[in-house]
Amino acid sequence: NYPVVYSVTNSNGKSASTTVNMQITAEAPVIHAKDMATIAGTKATDISWFTDVTAEDKVDGDISPDVSVDYSGVDFQKEGNYPVVYSVTNSNGKTTNATVNMQITAEAPVIQANDLSAIAGTKPTDISWFTGVTAEDKVDGDISSDVSVDYSGVDFQKEGNYPVTYSVTNSNGKSASTTVNMQITAEAPVIHAKDMAAIAGTK
Repeated sequence: NYPVVYSVTNSNGKSASTTVNMQITAEAPVIHAKDMATIAGTKATDISWFTDVTAEDKVDGDISPDVSVDYSGVDFQKEGNYPVVYSVTNSNGKTTNATVNMQITAEAPVIQANDLSAIAGTKPTDISWFTGVTAEDKVDGDISSDVSVDYSGVDFQKEGNYPVTYSVTNSNGKSASTTVNMQITAEAPVIHAKDMAAIAGTK
């Protein structure tokens, strides 16, 4: 609050004055920020938090460099929508908060597997299904041990090419699968016979 004095003098040289109160009210600054999105597993330090974030104040002008961000409510490992709060305070002590949405999207894991081969008549239990099979996830890391295999489409008794499918699901419920070829090769039969002898004329 500040004093404002009004004064006047008449033709006889008589003066009068009165003082009134001038109340100056400071407005809060204005923050401009947009919603954001990133992939689950991204590090907070890898995000450009202040890209396109601005703050304007009627007294101080551009105070964008003074903006701070609070992303403590974001779970960077789990898919979902989370609040990100930007704050700034002007020279008059007025603070503004602006909340935007951070959308975390989880990607599916990646499975690597090679084609397979076996001899017709081999038992499924005798095959090393998971040799060379790996699964990686941006959040969970190595999840190779969680991979499952489906070889129900393979006829182990008949020569041919058959699909074998590997599948895995990460902690965000995202699944991935990959199909490889199982080549079943039939071997020729083996005949066992011994040399023989007979007398001439034997029927």
